[in-house]
Amino acid sequence: MGVGQRTEPGAGKQLSEISGRPVIEIPTEDPFFYHADTFLSFLPGGHVVVYKDALPQAAVDVLKQFYDDKHMLVINRSEAMTFAANLQSISQYYPKKKPIHHVLLPADCPRRITDKLESWKYKLIPVAIKALRHAGGGLHCCYQRVWDLREYPLQPLPTHLNELIAQRNQGLTEKRRLRVWVNGKLQHYEDPKHAEHPNLQA
Repeated sequence: MGVGQRTEPGAGKQLSEISGRPVIEIPTEDPFFYHADTFLSFLPGGHVVVYKDALPQAAVDVLKQFYDDKHMLVINRSEAMTFAANLQSISQYYPKKKPIHHVLLPADCPRRITDKLESWKYKLIPVAIKALRHAGGGLHCCYQRVWDLREYPLQPLPTHLNELIAQRNQGLTEKRRLRVWVNGKLQHYEDPKHAEHPNLQA
């Protein structure tokens, strides 16, 4: 969860209580990209599009635990300014067939990005959003998908990821640290070697 200048204090705590899932709060680094959906987009085929400079290095290290280079598209600032990471996906599922994943993206999305998405077998749907962008918004800002979490089994954070977060937080100010909430409780890591919690272990 991105935490920036417009984030309501306590949102991560409340989200962890409602969802029953661990919530990692990620402080934003760039005042222009103050919403996570302006620099980070998770796609249903197991891929991620990210503008890394808007994230603290600790958050980038966490992302790399889930996505290797083949599944991560890193974009630059000029590409991010077109809201190229502000994507929305729609999937079609069929019995005994592979799902078809559609991605809605800005009509002026850079060619390098559209080529990569197509190589990942996504069906692209370009949408003209220039007027919306003048107001500081993108496609993902238009609506938010609500998931029925009962359909998805709980997948706690593995111990090695807790240790990584603890290590990366060492020496950082409170404002720049990644924070992890579990069932409404903030996890404190006193020592990276003992950064474990029964609710977080796989």
